[in-house]
Amino acid sequence: MFGFSLELLTMFRRISMLTACAVLLAACGGGGGGTASSSPQPGPALAFAASTPADGTTAVARNTTFSASFNRAVAPASVTASSARLLGPEGNAIPVAVSVSGSDIGFTAPLGLPGNTAYRVELAASIADTRGSTLGNAVSRTFTTAAQSWQATATEMSSLTYWSGRTSPLVRADRDGNVMVV
Repeated sequence: MFGFSLELLTMFRRISMLTACAVLLAACGGGGGGTASSSPQPGPALAFAASTPADGTTAVARNTTFSASFNRAVAPASVTASSARLLGPEGNAIPVAVSVSGSDIGFTAPLGLPGNTAYRVELAASIADTRGSTLGNAVSRTFTTAAQSWQATATEMSSLTYWSGRTSPLVRADRDGNVMVV
């Protein structure tokens, strides 16, 4: 009978230890099968993905919108006049409207860009995603606009509002063959 009591006491101790472990595990949030931790999970860092037009593209339409795409949504507050710039051939900043939409940053020149001109887009390392992860390294892309062309138009002089028979037009042509009549 004494042996039976010892076995019962040992079993009771094991059950007590298991119960205490289960209570402690539940109290600390462990167990793996419960709810997720509330601390943020690290993910991939913000990275440049692509640009439109692609780097080095030539003959780009003068009214094009340059777009830079990233692997995650960009924080609009991190995109400023100094962190996202369009630079002309002499390194001068070109006034552009900059917009952020999800993972894209767009640059639009309100009046278009001069033709046959090289431009550089610079994106600073400080641009961040919505989680606060920064780009880390600056990104630079170049493109060249298409040559400027003129559309010929013809207007009969007698149809002009202020035309009189006593007026003589002044005709000039430049070295490229563009003709202007005033």
